[in-house]
Parts: sequence; structure tokens; C-alpha cells
Amino acid sequence: MVHVLIGPRQVGKTTITRQIQESIGISSIYATADSLVPLDSAWIETQWRRAVAEEAASGGPEIRVLILGSSALLMQQGLTESLAGRFFLHRCTHWGYPA
Repeated sequence: MVHVLIGPRQVGKTTITRQIQESIGISSIYATADSLVPLDSAWIETQWRRAVAEEAASGGPEIRVLILGSSALLMQQGLTESLAGRFFLHRCTHWGYPA
């Protein structure tokens, strides 16, 4: 299952992700695609291979994926099959301050 965390910049997506990593107590990998140079499919494949290797090294628990994004989400561009029902979309908004 893939979880996708989206929202505007500076709402705390990375912060909450790091806190989740620390609290779940299982091995995890963090990779950022925030680069001045556009990353290609080889970068994604490399990250996936890292996750598979980590899974094997830690005894084979299920791989869980969390994707963060602050721009328009183009997850399905170029895919040949639908991701319907295969990912959960979580929207993060700016925090409000009650008056």
C-alpha cells in the first residue's frame, strides 16, 4: 500500500514523516527528490532497490511507501494501469490559530 501526503510547502509534511519514522520502530529509508536537477526513473528504481535490500536485511517485513509532495501530483502519468484503490491520499493544510 502506498500513502501519499500532499499539501502546500511548509505545512510540516517532512516533520511528521520523520516523527513517524522514529516512532514506528522498524527500519526505514528516507529519500528526497527535491533536486535542482530533474530526477528520472532510474532514481526511483534505485530508491526501490534500497527498500527491497533493507526489507531483506531486516527479515522481510512488508514494504510500506510514503510519498510527500507539494506540487501537482502526477503519480499516474505514463502508467498503463490504474492505481485506484492502491493508495491513500492524505491532504495537509496550513495550520489555523483559533481566535
